[in-house]
Amino acid sequence: MNKNIITLTTDFGTASHYTAALKGSILSLSPDINIVDISHNISLYNFKEAAFAIKNSYSAFPEGTVHIIGINTELSIQTPPVVILQDGHYFICTDNGLFSLIFDNVPERIYEIINWEALTNRTFIAKDLFVPVAVMIAEGNDFSKLVVERDCLKNKFIALKPTIRNDELKGTVIYVDNYENFIVNITEEQFKDFVGNNKFEISTISRHSRIHKISRTYSDVQCEGKLLALFGTHGYLEIAMYKSTAASLLGISVDSTIIVRKL
Repeated sequence: MNKNIITLTTDFGTASHYTAALKGSILSLSPDINIVDISHNISLYNFKEAAFAIKNSYSAFPEGTVHIIGINTELSIQTPPVVILQDGHYFICTDNGLFSLIFDNVPERIYEIINWEALTNRTFIAKDLFVPVAVMIAEGNDFSKLVVERDCLKNKFIALKPTIRNDELKGTVIYVDNYENFIVNITEEQFKDFVGNNKFEISTISRHSRIHKISRTYSDVQCEGKLLALFGTHGYLEIAMYKSTAASLLGISVDSTIIVRKL
């Protein structure tokens, strides 16, 4: 059985034809490719959401998987198309800074796709440029004639880190999932180091809703609509409402501030 896999992460949504056209172009070149959707509902041009989704899913796939990322694929001299090799996985996107949010260190291999300037139509780069390269890699073929190796990426984002001031640890929402649970850029280790043996409260800037303990599961609170905090498999602080939608009810979105206070 052919186990060649290509994953797709885009902000195309599902209402338009773009996602279907992207998949169709892959299958036209290689009908046996296994296509897996990571997400097509990334908020428009939202690098943080895309990075979180990819970072927390790619390692679940077998080595050799190719990941096409269709987020802000505008081509230019400053944002050329690249292939990244990391942890046995291949990632194809433009050099737009996204990879600096996915990986903590410089990737193992960086390749720039050559001759992209010759494209007569640059409106659907994921389909017309990324797909042929992805299929070649997924099928195990030599793609060295399509790329030139580089030492580094041109663009980089500086990821926001939690800050500590007096008795407050301030974090930033980096992802809102389909259940409207929201994930904060505070790791379990950072949380424990800050709180220690002290009592604490977790709240938004307005302090409208407060949490005073860490749950193990969503059902620990046993009350529909009750706010809770836990650390998910991703290792970050997650805020949720049991069987409800925390983000919209609290007015939370990506980049909102969450505060942990010692009491």
